[in-house]
Amino acid sequence: MTKVCNNCYSAYIYSSPTVADLDNDGKLEVILGTSLGFIYAIDHKGDVKPGWPVTMAEIQGQVAVGDVNDDGQVCVYVNVFLMCS
Repeated sequence: MTKVCNNCYSAYIYSSPTVADLDNDGKLEVILGTSLGFIYAIDHKGDVKPGWPVTMAEIQGQVAVGDVNDDGQVCVYVNVFLMCS
């Protein structure tokens, strides 16, 4: 089994994980965001999917997954809070 992170940062997960089939292989992935801004997609074996994690700003809400424009591709949506001065 692969570790979720090799650098072992301490981060919080503020919301429930999302479960969806991101790659149409018939197997569900777990998608979650962290307080450090990492979005992970973890496969059915517990391994981080290739190309993940994706880095953004701090994620405090649940990650949404869906095909909102009906093009057959599932997309991941995240709401992040950015404070600008």
